[in-house]
Amino acid sequence: MVQSHQELAKLQIRLRRKLFSKYDGTVVPLKNKEALELIPIMSIDHIRSVEEDKGAMTISVTFTFTWMDERLSWNSSLYNGIRTLTTNRYEFHPNGIWLPTINLADMPGSLKQQDIFLNPEVDVLIQNSGTVKATIKSLVTTPCYFSFGDYPHDYQNCSFTLMTPYYADVFRFAKWGGVDFARNLMENRVTDAEDFQLIGVESNGYFMMMGSELIKEIKPALFSASVLPNKYGLIALILTAMTQFLFAVTMVTILPDNYNGTPIIGKMAFFLFFETIALIGWKLFSLIARTRLKKQIQRDAKILGTPNPESVQVLKTVIYVDLGLIAYLAVQSLVTIHIVYLH
Repeated sequence: MVQSHQELAKLQIRLRRKLFSKYDGTVVPLKNKEALELIPIMSIDHIRSVEEDKGAMTISVTFTFTWMDERLSWNSSLYNGIRTLTTNRYEFHPNGIWLPTINLADMPGSLKQQDIFLNPEVDVLIQNSGTVKATIKSLVTTPCYFSFGDYPHDYQNCSFTLMTPYYADVFRFAKWGGVDFARNLMENRVTDAEDFQLIGVESNGYFMMMGSELIKEIKPALFSASVLPNKYGLIALILTAMTQFLFAVTMVTILPDNYNGTPIIGKMAFFLFFETIALIGWKLFSLIARTRLKKQIQRDAKILGTPNPESVQVLKTVIYVDLGLIAYLAVQSLVTIHIVYLH
């Protein structure tokens, strides 16, 4: 029995809906909390140019990255033997399939690292076992360190680095993989440019596990304090006391004999003034805290697979305080109107 293209398309749509119904593309696909291992393979298609004056070489390369995402596995027998799904990065899900962040470093003429997965030409293939394979074709300009002391039999080295922002206990490159440079695959590729010929490619992987050790140290410290910080403090204190005394004498002569304190309207004005200053300060703090905490939660969820509970709790507390202040100000406005009406 031969499936029609229409039936196959319907099955693929149903399979994609099933795979991505609860899929979160911001979470690293860890298995049993073990580090995700990614297999990198780079194939050199051809050398585009060698710029001796700029110390750079431009090559056309194909990157192939393979990793496991068990959330994207399925039983092929339930879908008439469909074993693979293939398309680009944007067609799977509104939030996108999880793709690693891999930066090209040491690029000449660029101060910023370039994420190669931001390339729109990312082809993704998913197998029913949960294996994900991403293929990217790109032009890469690498720095070269030219030395012509042995011309015309000199050897020049050009290199670049692939870096990730993840910790080694979350993500690392697999020990095998690297550069695909088999001679039988190079028949249709241009491996020389001008006076240079590509004779070999090497790749190495590095990662570092960082640890910490807490050491308790007690250091004696001396703290001294005095009421008057220096010799001018006593003079300033006497002048301030005299000013307060003169102010009190002046107020006694100005105020009427039946004066018994600040009117309630005046007290309310003072209270509302200082309350407004406090609310402005809180609102500035709230805006900054919300923005930074949301970014921190998103970054932790992407790198660690789960947000930091403390950050989530602090964000909830800030939101609850904001809601409480809204209710408080609504009640306060009614009370203020009532007091003003009575007085």
